[in-house]
Amino acid sequence: MLFRSGLVALALAALATGACSAPSRAQGMAPAAAPPATAQQPTSAAAVEQRARQAAERVLKALRDGDANARYAQFAPELQRMTSPYLVAMNMRKQPKVRSWVITSVIPGMDSSTVEARLQTSAGERTLLMVINEKGLLAGYHINMADQPAEKVRS
Repeated sequence: MLFRSGLVALALAALATGACSAPSRAQGMAPAAAPPATAQQPTSAAAVEQRARQAAERVLKALRDGDANARYAQFAPELQRMTSPYLVAMNMRKQPKVRSWVITSVIPGMDSSTVEARLQTSAGERTLLMVINEKGLLAGYHINMADQPAEKVRS
């Protein structure tokens, strides 16, 4: 019985290391099938960065053009649940107009990427930080307006 359990352990170890594939070919047996390809193959960081940069460019163009419907369509479902095209349009009317931009950094990630851009607006320079998900949709953003006075709270 001890000899049999030792053979089982050896066979399992050989399977784990792939050592048994060569003898199976020598005996005329069909080689083990390759693992099925997954729908999503691993992507290089450069490709992920390029997709995030392209998505950020689309977001920035919608901001510059004042296109609330395009902006809303660029939101990830989590953001879309919190707003509507009408509310996006109302918010865009209150914001300074975007005249130009420069993307200053893109940090690619597995599920999302972070893109930072320097915006020239009708109210001066602003920094925009965007989180772009793996589908190229805007998952979150922050506009640095530290040069603006704090909001007044009325009592």
